[in-house]
Amino acid sequence: MSGTFAQPNSGIAFCDQAVWLRNATIQQNILGEDDLDEAWYSVVLSACGLVQDLQGMKRGDQTSVGSQGISLSGGQKNRLALARALYARKPVLVIDDMLAGLDNMTEKLVFDRVFGRNGLLRKSNATVILATHATYYARHADRIVALSEGRITNEGTFQELVEKNVDFDVFNGNASNQEVESAVDVIVEVDSSTKLAKQSMLASEENEEEEDMGRRSGDKRSLLFFLQAIGPLHVSLYWILLTLATVATQIQCKYSPRDICHVTVWQ
Repeated sequence: MSGTFAQPNSGIAFCDQAVWLRNATIQQNILGEDDLDEAWYSVVLSACGLVQDLQGMKRGDQTSVGSQGISLSGGQKNRLALARALYARKPVLVIDDMLAGLDNMTEKLVFDRVFGRNGLLRKSNATVILATHATYYARHADRIVALSEGRITNEGTFQELVEKNVDFDVFNGNASNQEVESAVDVIVEVDSSTKLAKQSMLASEENEEEEDMGRRSGDKRSLLFFLQAIGPLHVSLYWILLTLATVATQIQCKYSPRDICHVTVWQ
């Protein structure tokens, strides 16, 4: 309930549990206001496991994510938000349970490449505050703070908490250690098999269908948003005036010569 915090002059990167995305392309969401650094951009895509996803999309990283990322899956949105935070190259990253939306295989892959001992953040010498229920990764942390019902129950290094007989499985809301380790074997199998090309083709077709559905859903949501923003009074007034204009046009056509009658089309 007390303490001080000094924000670095270069800023902090943050990944919220509820991902916020711009209605722009995947690349634009990752770059933000920064310039494109091809080498660093490629490293970030690989670390977040986005390369295979982009290969399955017709337009690659130029694919539009739609309103609130509607054309992407939950896991893709989480990794895209993580990629944006990594690309910013800030000295401090705060990440709120970003791993929760990923399947076991992708979660293990991203954790190793980003947070692991040989991960991107270790190499960048960045300070990371990661809030997560995936406690089987606790051994990789330099310091652990265990929370329960809003209070700190334990604090220290992994070895110190093990000596205190802290049961990490109590906090663990995801897979077990065995499930995570087996997921690594599956990743290696899939990446090395010849099925990858077929899966990419199928993913491309599915993504095209998702894009079409996303556009239709996005259009409806946008229309409802604008109608609510305008308000019922102005919407009603618009329809009344539109009706009067249509009736006036029909009356004019009825009592005017056909060759000089012009019908206004309202959209």
